[in-house]
Amino acid sequence: MNTKLIATALISVIIGSAGMYLALPFLHKQGIVEQSSLPLTGSSAQRALAATLEKLLLDNVIWSHAYIVAVLGSNADAPVALERLVQGQEHLNLLLAPLYGHEAGLKTTSLTKEYVQGLEHVMQAAKAQDSTKFQQATKQWHATLDELTTHLSSKNPAWSREKLTDLFQELLRLYGVQIEARLRSNWKEDATSFEQALIQAHIIAQELARGIIAHKKIG
Repeated sequence: MNTKLIATALISVIIGSAGMYLALPFLHKQGIVEQSSLPLTGSSAQRALAATLEKLLLDNVIWSHAYIVAVLGSNADAPVALERLVQGQEHLNLLLAPLYGHEAGLKTTSLTKEYVQGLEHVMQAAKAQDSTKFQQATKQWHATLDELTTHLSSKNPAWSREKLTDLFQELLRLYGVQIEARLRSNWKEDATSFEQALIQAHIIAQELARGIIAHKKIG
C-alpha cells in the first residue's frame, strides 16, 4: 500500500477545511482528555489518518450544535450549519473510498447523509414542540446510526459493531441532551453536554483510526 499517497490524500482533506483542532487544545489544557497518541506517533500516514478522523468528528459536533442552536433560536444561519454537516459526510467518503472501495464509500456517504436528514427531522419536531413526532424522529435517527455502524463494521473486522454502536449512540444521546437543555433554556447543561460531545468525538476518532491502521496495516 502506498502510504505516502494515503498521507497526501488525507492531509488534503484536512487542509481543505478550516478550524482543525479547534477544540482539542482547550480539552487537553484543561486535562479533560489525554493527548491522543495516534496523531503524535507512528508514520506520517498514521498521523494524517488520525488527524483527519479527529477533524471530521469534531466538525460534526461543532456544526451539529450550531444547527441545534440556530433552529431553536430561529436563526437564519441554520441552513449553513446543515450544509456544513452534509459537507462533512462527503469528506468522510473521500477518506474511506480509497481504503474500502468506491461502493463502500458511497454507501457510507448515503447513510451519513440520512443521519444528517434525521437530525433535521428531529429538530423540526423539537422546534414545533411536537413530542410524538420528536420521539418518532429520534427513534429513526438512532436506527439510521445503527445501520451505519453495522455497515462500517462489516467492512473492517477490527471494528466491533457493538463498540462502534455504543460510542456513536452516546454521541447522539449527548446531542439529545443539548436539544432538551436548550428547549428548557438550561444553558449550563447545554454547554456541559457540548463539551462532553467533543470528548466523545475524540474517543470515536481514536477508535476509528486504530481500526483502520490495524486492518489496512498502515505503517
